Amino acid sequence: MIGHEMKLNKEPFEWIKNGTKIIELRLFDEKRKSLNIGDTIKFTERDNQNNYIEVTIVGLIKFKTFDEAISSFDIKLIANDKTTKKDLLKLIDNIYTKEEQDKYEKLAILIEKRHQ
Repeated sequence: MIGHEMKLNKEPFEWIKNGTKIIELRLFDEKRKSLNIGDTIKFTERDNQNNYIEVTIVGLIKFKTFDEAISSFDIKLIANDKTTKKDLLKLIDNIYTKEEQDKYEKLAILIEKRHQ
């Protein structure tokens, strides 16, 4: 079981913390290629490095596009019930450049909160 570290903005961090967000979408870049089911991820809140939560990877699913990934799940499992697919795609576009998105496949990381 390998430990990984990733940063999250406050809102998605809170969704994972309260247990509603169980799918994290990322690029399937070099860093994510080392992820395996059973590994742990320490998510740290981007603006508060003392605020973190640990999760276990329970699934990994690759997609060609973020649109395809989002369409494959209930959006409440990725964000919250107030977020639309359009909102989520816009948020992703603010995180990853078009070049990055064109270069890599997309990864849905299915997670389970660890008891801390």
